[in-house]
Amino acid sequence: MLALLILFASPVVVEPRAEPPDFLAYVEEIRKAGATEEAQSALFGVAVIMVGDSILEFPKDPKTGEYGKSYHSTSCPLPGMSKEARSKALEEASTRREPVLTRLHEFADADNSGFVSTREGWEVRRTFEFGAELSALVAKEGTNRSVLCKILHVTPAEFDELLERYSSLVKVFSGTTVRYLPAVPLLAH
Repeated sequence: MLALLILFASPVVVEPRAEPPDFLAYVEEIRKAGATEEAQSALFGVAVIMVGDSILEFPKDPKTGEYGKSYHSTSCPLPGMSKEARSKALEEASTRREPVLTRLHEFADADNSGFVSTREGWEVRRTFEFGAELSALVAKEGTNRSVLCKILHVTPAEFDELLERYSSLVKVFSGTTVRYLPAVPLLAH
């Protein structure tokens, strides 16, 4: 009985299980990228639109009057394209995107930690899409903030915050050649 009591009272030492090599390799990839996979995806999505490899449009549903988002690739490989031509096209696309991705990464890293969290990456995408949609809506619906807030489903405070952030994004790319980054629209007060 005493032996059982001592056995239960003595601390059990369990060695921690070693992390699997594929997990360690994955963590190292994320560390090297300086961003989560979701953040990388969000920034990449913005970059391909900015360099013109994809098009972002905001079609209006004729039944509901609501605006949606539509993405179209402009850079799909042609059927029968040789390996060399495909490789060259991929390399050219990467060269176009790299400086844009670098700036987007810097812009996204709001806390200057050197790492872009999922939230930070998606905030950049949300900001970019807001600015792009706002620009398209101003051309179709006018410059009245109240009307635009209603169409965009944001409060006036959210509208102002997103507009300020979008203005900052546009400034970050000042002097950089990109195919698509609408100017900040002038709005009625």
